[in-house]
Amino acid sequence: MPEVSTQQSEQTVKFASDRSGQQVGDGECYALADQALKSVGAKSADSYGKITPTADYVWGSAVTVSQTRAGDVIQFKNYTVTITTTTRITKADGSWEESTETQTLSRPHHTAIVAESGSNGAVSVYEQNVNGSRAVQLNQLEFVSRDEPPQTTSSGGTKVTVTRSVKVTGTAKFYRPQAK
Repeated sequence: MPEVSTQQSEQTVKFASDRSGQQVGDGECYALADQALKSVGAKSADSYGKITPTADYVWGSAVTVSQTRAGDVIQFKNYTVTITTTTRITKADGSWEESTETQTLSRPHHTAIVAESGSNGAVSVYEQNVNGSRAVQLNQLEFVSRDEPPQTTSSGGTKVTVTRSVKVTGTAKFYRPQAK
Protein backbone atom coordinates (compact mmCIF):
# COMPACT_ATOMS: atom_id res chain seq x y z
CA MET A 1 0.00 0.00 0.00
CA PRO A 2 1.37 3.43 -0.86
CA GLU A 3 1.97 5.93 1.91
CA VAL A 4 0.16 9.24 1.83
CA SER A 5 2.10 11.99 0.10
CA THR A 6 3.92 14.74 1.98
CA GLN A 7 1.17 17.09 0.80
CA GLN A 8 -1.54 14.80 2.23
CA SER A 9 0.36 14.63 5.55
CA GLU A 10 0.55 18.43 5.65
CA GLN A 11 -3.17 18.66 4.87
CA THR A 12 -3.94 16.21 7.70
CA VAL A 13 -2.13 18.47 10.18
CA LYS A 14 -3.81 21.56 8.70
CA PHE A 15 -7.22 19.90 9.14
CA ALA A 16 -6.51 19.47 12.87
CA SER A 17 -4.87 22.88 13.28
CA ASP A 18 -7.75 24.69 11.57
CA ARG A 19 -10.14 23.10 14.08
CA SER A 20 -8.13 23.94 17.20
CA GLY A 21 -10.53 24.91 19.97
CA GLN A 22 -13.47 23.29 18.14
CA GLN A 23 -15.09 19.88 18.49
CA VAL A 24 -14.79 17.56 15.49
CA GLY A 25 -17.67 15.13 15.01
CA ASP A 26 -18.90 13.66 18.30
CA GLY A 27 -15.80 14.92 20.14
CA GLU A 28 -14.28 11.47 20.55
CA CYS A 29 -10.54 11.22 19.88
CA TYR A 30 -11.20 8.80 17.02
CA ALA A 31 -13.35 11.34 15.15
CA LEU A 32 -10.52 13.83 14.73
CA ALA A 33 -8.10 11.34 13.13
CA ASP A 34 -10.87 9.63 11.13
CA GLN A 35 -12.21 12.85 9.59
CA ALA A 36 -8.73 14.32 9.01
CA LEU A 37 -7.52 11.24 7.12
CA LYS A 38 -10.70 10.85 5.10
CA SER A 39 -10.58 14.55 4.14
CA VAL A 40 -7.20 14.01 2.42
CA GLY A 41 -8.14 10.74 0.69
CA ALA A 42 -6.31 8.42 3.09
CA LYS A 43 -7.48 5.17 4.63
CA SER A 44 -8.85 5.36 8.16
CA ALA A 45 -8.92 2.75 10.92
CA ASP A 46 -12.14 1.24 9.56
CA SER A 47 -10.11 0.14 6.50
CA TYR A 48 -8.09 -2.19 8.75
CA GLY A 49 -10.65 -3.74 11.08
CA LYS A 50 -13.86 -3.41 13.06
CA ILE A 51 -14.28 -0.21 15.06
CA THR A 52 -15.38 -0.77 18.66
CA PRO A 53 -14.92 1.43 21.74
CA THR A 54 -12.00 -0.68 23.00
CA ALA A 55 -10.37 -1.83 19.73
CA ASP A 56 -6.65 -1.28 19.17
CA TYR A 57 -7.06 0.68 15.96
CA VAL A 58 -4.62 0.42 13.08
CA TRP A 59 -4.16 3.62 11.08
CA GLY A 60 -1.70 2.51 8.36
CA SER A 61 1.84 1.11 8.33
CA ALA A 62 3.64 0.90 11.67
CA VAL A 63 6.61 3.25 12.22
CA THR A 64 8.78 3.93 15.26
CA VAL A 65 8.64 7.10 17.34
CA SER A 66 11.93 8.22 15.77
CA GLN A 67 10.43 7.77 12.28
CA THR A 68 7.26 9.77 12.96
CA ARG A 69 6.47 12.82 10.92
CA ALA A 70 3.67 15.35 10.90
CA GLY A 71 0.40 13.74 9.83
CA ASP A 72 1.12 10.31 11.33
CA VAL A 73 -1.38 8.88 13.82
CA ILE A 74 -0.72 7.52 17.32
CA GLN A 75 -2.87 4.86 18.97
CA PHE A 76 -2.53 4.68 22.77
CA LYS A 77 -3.38 1.92 25.24
CA ASN A 78 -2.85 2.42 28.98
CA TYR A 79 -0.23 5.09 28.23
CA THR A 80 1.08 7.16 31.13
CA VAL A 81 4.02 9.53 31.28
CA THR A 82 5.33 10.81 34.60
CA ILE A 83 7.71 13.77 34.48
CA THR A 84 9.56 14.54 37.69
CA THR A 85 11.45 17.82 37.89
CA THR A 86 13.68 18.56 40.87
CA THR A 87 15.05 22.07 41.41
CA ARG A 88 17.87 22.65 43.89
CA ILE A 89 18.86 26.22 44.78
CA THR A 90 22.26 26.51 46.44
CA LYS A 91 23.16 29.88 47.98
CA ALA A 92 26.64 31.36 48.21
CA ASP A 93 26.88 30.37 51.92
CA GLY A 94 26.34 26.68 50.99
CA SER A 95 22.77 26.45 52.27
CA TRP A 96 20.26 25.00 49.86
CA GLU A 97 16.61 24.26 49.30
CA GLU A 98 15.05 21.72 46.99
CA SER A 99 11.60 21.25 45.47
CA THR A 100 10.17 18.48 43.35
CA GLU A 101 7.27 18.74 40.94
CA THR A 102 5.61 15.70 39.38
CA GLN A 103 3.36 15.86 36.33
CA THR A 104 1.42 12.79 35.17
CA LEU A 105 -0.42 12.54 31.84
CA SER A 106 -2.54 9.52 30.93
CA ARG A 107 -4.16 8.31 27.73
CA PRO A 108 -5.95 5.02 28.60
CA HIS A 109 -7.44 4.35 25.13
CA HIS A 110 -6.78 7.24 22.80
CA THR A 111 -5.90 8.47 19.31
CA ALA A 112 -3.90 11.56 18.28
CA ILE A 113 -2.39 13.12 15.15
CA VAL A 114 1.32 13.99 15.08
CA ALA A 115 1.77 17.75 14.63
CA GLU A 116 5.56 17.73 14.94
CA SER A 117 8.25 15.29 16.05
CA GLY A 118 10.81 16.64 18.46
CA SER A 119 13.95 15.22 19.98
CA ASN A 120 14.38 12.60 22.72
CA GLY A 121 10.94 11.11 22.03
CA ALA A 122 8.95 14.33 22.49
CA VAL A 123 6.07 14.69 20.01
CA SER A 124 3.55 17.51 19.61
CA VAL A 125 0.09 16.14 18.89
CA TYR A 126 -3.37 17.33 17.97
CA GLU A 127 -6.01 15.51 19.99
CA GLN A 128 -9.50 15.91 21.39
CA ASN A 129 -11.43 14.33 24.26
CA VAL A 130 -8.53 14.87 26.64
CA ASN A 131 -7.97 17.00 29.75
CA GLY A 132 -11.74 17.30 30.23
CA SER A 133 -12.31 18.88 26.82
CA ARG A 134 -13.79 17.57 23.59
CA ALA A 135 -12.22 20.43 21.62
CA VAL A 136 -9.12 19.94 19.45
CA GLN A 137 -5.96 20.96 21.29
CA LEU A 138 -2.22 20.90 20.70
CA ASN A 139 -0.19 19.14 23.40
CA GLN A 140 3.33 17.81 23.78
CA LEU A 141 3.76 14.22 24.93
CA GLU A 142 6.83 12.15 25.74
CA PHE A 143 7.42 8.64 24.41
CA VAL A 144 10.94 7.73 25.61
CA SER A 145 11.82 7.11 29.28
CA ARG A 146 15.02 8.85 30.34
CA ASP A 147 16.91 10.70 33.03
CA GLU A 148 18.11 13.96 31.57
CA PRO A 149 21.49 15.43 32.57
CA PRO A 150 21.27 18.16 35.23
CA GLN A 151 21.03 21.73 33.94
CA THR A 152 22.83 24.29 36.11
CA THR A 153 22.76 28.08 35.99
CA SER A 154 24.53 30.52 38.31
CA SER A 155 23.84 34.14 39.14
CA GLY A 156 25.15 36.33 41.95
CA GLY A 157 26.57 33.41 43.94
CA THR A 158 23.36 31.38 43.70
CA LYS A 159 23.41 28.14 41.76
CA VAL A 160 20.20 26.56 40.40
CA THR A 161 20.31 22.92 39.31
CA VAL A 162 17.34 21.32 37.58
CA THR A 163 17.09 17.58 36.96
CA ARG A 164 14.31 15.95 34.98
CA SER A 165 13.21 12.33 34.77
CA VAL A 166 10.69 11.02 32.24
CA LYS A 167 9.03 7.62 32.76
CA VAL A 168 6.72 6.22 30.08
CA THR A 169 4.50 3.16 30.59
CA GLY A 170 1.79 1.55 28.50
CA THR A 171 1.65 1.38 24.74
CA ALA A 172 1.77 3.95 21.98
CA LYS A 173 1.76 2.67 18.41
CA PHE A 174 2.75 5.02 15.58
CA TYR A 175 1.24 4.71 12.11
CA ARG A 176 1.98 6.24 8.71
CA PRO A 177 -1.37 6.67 6.94
CA GLN A 178 -1.87 4.96 3.59
CA ALA A 179 -3.44 6.37 0.44
CA LYS A 180 -6.68 4.83 -0.81
